[in-house]
Amino acid sequence: MNFQSVDRNQSPVGPRSLGPPSPPTSTALADVAADRHLDGLTVELAFLSRYGAPPEFLRLVQAQAREQAISPDAALLATGVVDESFYYSSIARHLGLPFTQTDHALGAGARYPHSIHAGVAPLQGDMGLHWLAAPRGAALADLLRAGGGHHLASAGLAITTPAHLSRLVQAFAAPTIAAAASLGLSSVDPSFSAKDGATEAQRRIAVIAVAIAALLLALAPTFAWTTLSLSLNGLFLAAIMLRLFAGSASVAAASPPSPIRLPDRMLPTYSIVIALHREARIVAQLATALQAIDYPGIMAQPPQEISQPSA
Repeated sequence: MNFQSVDRNQSPVGPRSLGPPSPPTSTALADVAADRHLDGLTVELAFLSRYGAPPEFLRLVQAQAREQAISPDAALLATGVVDESFYYSSIARHLGLPFTQTDHALGAGARYPHSIHAGVAPLQGDMGLHWLAAPRGAALADLLRAGGGHHLASAGLAITTPAHLSRLVQAFAAPTIAAAASLGLSSVDPSFSAKDGATEAQRRIAVIAVAIAALLLALAPTFAWTTLSLSLNGLFLAAIMLRLFAGSASVAAASPPSPIRLPDRMLPTYSIVIALHREARIVAQLATALQAIDYPGIMAQPPQEISQPSA
């Protein structure tokens, strides 16, 4: 299924994978600025109309992006109608750049996680490619506004999906990631790490304790064993008290903080589906309970009955 088969009179639904975009028409590489002004669509969505995306669907995605305060491309991919491969291959075709999901060798300038956040990483220059990009958000909008051109192609830029770029960068930086996970604490705060072993002061205390214990055992064995037993009992009781105090402190700290009230435009949109079968007598009670929910726009749309046809 691709966009051309979507009924424009219905909300577009379909499988996650729509396949590669169809070949563009003679105007596919034209500037979409005029379309953006006519349709009121952002550049991240407007160009998809060249590849069969219904404008009604794109407007719906843009409205959801504004309501949820996220970028239009993130809102589009979150619908599940368009997968990353289709979207980014369409971007590459629109800009006249190659699209790749091959496991290219990254260059020495790749950094984790900076390259993933920036959406670009250097390549070693194989197949004439020097940069691999998976732009998102504002970076994607800037790239689409700039449009394609020979300067991008000559720079050896290729487009891929953010998921593929993330996999390549993580594989490239696997030793760095493993070292940070294993030894990162010592670089952040060495006092919390046992990487370098005991400190000089700790070693001196241990030597003095061993010398005193040996002297007591030699001079007064009974007194030494009694003192050792009492000391161990004291340490055991201290450990128990520490656990009790830590537990009580954690319970006191677990009290829920005061909630932060977000603006209505930043709250997600939900649809409530209630399954009823021969339970008309409780519909009024359910409607009252739903109206009591403290959420903006609750019951803003009239309830709709969805009947499941019998087999």
